[in-house]
Amino acid sequence: MITKTVPPDVEAEGLAELQGFIERTMPSYLRADSPVPESWPYSVDAWRQRQDEARAVWAEQAVVDWVRDISIGWTPREKAQGPREHQRVRLDGAPIREPEPDLPPSLQAEASRALREASARNLRLDEREEVMLRRVAAGYGNEQTARGVVRSIQSQVQAHDAAQRAAQREQDTRPVLSVRYAFRARGRSYAISSGHRISPEEASDLMDWQTKMEADQQRHGWLVPAGFAEGQWPPFVVEAP
Repeated sequence: MITKTVPPDVEAEGLAELQGFIERTMPSYLRADSPVPESWPYSVDAWRQRQDEARAVWAEQAVVDWVRDISIGWTPREKAQGPREHQRVRLDGAPIREPEPDLPPSLQAEASRALREASARNLRLDEREEVMLRRVAAGYGNEQTARGVVRSIQSQVQAHDAAQRAAQREQDTRPVLSVRYAFRARGRSYAISSGHRISPEEASDLMDWQTKMEADQQRHGWLVPAGFAEGQWPPFVVEAP
């Protein structure tokens, strides 16, 4: 194991915020003042011992979460205080004074709206960008950088909407297939349907199949093409959009 001596003043840097984060996020059942569950059949001291063990394991994971979140853009102060709407929690018995917002309310509102719009569209945002956007919505960050992040997310939302509109326009130009009788053609099975859109290539393939079936019918002198009863032909209709 590699060990490293850290000066006491360096070792203490960030410790208060880390302790604040652990205190703020610790589940109630791990807190020392939580009641002993009625389902615990042993002594109070034994329960407190198990709590101590669980609390130590939980705190180790909390440190991992703390480091991960700071590595992608959160600050120690933000992790200690939590989202702005939860900043009135107490640490060591003293209420936390809510700091003044770093950003104008209008920009925070834009960021919140961008988050809602991205979520409504199930956009997969870059993790760092999403964290930065949440910070902006909470009022944190440099204003110039914040505006850039908001514009980036807004652009992604607009690009998504444009792609959806283009896809819908392309869908609207497709032919409509209505199937009167179930049939099979060119390796595909078609069930009865009142009308659904198909690709131009599939429509062309069906019309070609129909032409060849009717040519075969005329060559043999049949009333209808092979495999169909009288009144069943043609089994489908393709309409232009």
